[in-house]
Amino acid sequence: MRLQLWNVVEIFLAEVFASAFFMFFGCMSLITGFSNKPIVPLEAGFAFAFVISSIIVMFIHVSGAHLNPAITAATIMLGIVKPEMALVYVMADCLGACLGYQLLTFITPHDIVFHGVDKSFGFCTTVPNPLLSTMQSLFMEFFCTFFLVFMVCGAFDPRSNSQPDTLPIKFSFAIVGIVLTAGQYGVSMNPVRSLAPAIFNGVWTKHWIYWVGPICAGFTAPPFYKALFQRNSSKVEAK
Repeated sequence: MRLQLWNVVEIFLAEVFASAFFMFFGCMSLITGFSNKPIVPLEAGFAFAFVISSIIVMFIHVSGAHLNPAITAATIMLGIVKPEMALVYVMADCLGACLGYQLLTFITPHDIVFHGVDKSFGFCTTVPNPLLSTMQSLFMEFFCTFFLVFMVCGAFDPRSNSQPDTLPIKFSFAIVGIVLTAGQYGVSMNPVRSLAPAIFNGVWTKHWIYWVGPICAGFTAPPFYKALFQRNSSKVEAK
């Protein structure tokens, strides 16, 4: 019983640290106050991707390095995490994201962090592109997260166990690809990545999209993957 309790605590702490690192270093890449130069999307995309890649190396063997309620939803559908344990993941990720964001804004001078930032938008926030309708933004958030979760399903497929060391690199390049293509749409693909900036900036513009879209993708992508590509997995493994 004591060992089981410690396992839960260990997973909780791993996700708190992972999400805190993610927000701290990821949002740090969006600070323009030191150089007075605009952020290039390519730089921010690679920064977030490489941070995630490092976090996966740190914590995948401890908690799976979910960092994202959409990934946690997927692990429920894949039978990896139980629903009650999923709540631990979500609470830890929300707490860690808020701690990481607050730590960054505490360490960095206010004028540096918010240099050139529109107060109606906020620092490191995610807001749908105003040229899109609400449904267009929702579907874009859903499909981009669906793509991400589909890749996770492939990573958890027993047939891909021969390449576990390359997972962080593959994941990071997937993030870069999505950021470079869909970043202009205002996608997040991670509810807690959007939650922390929304809380501390007070900017909640269509924030519900960043929960509904990713969570729906997390629950629907695994059944699609299993129905299409894992029906005959046992036969493939036997060959």
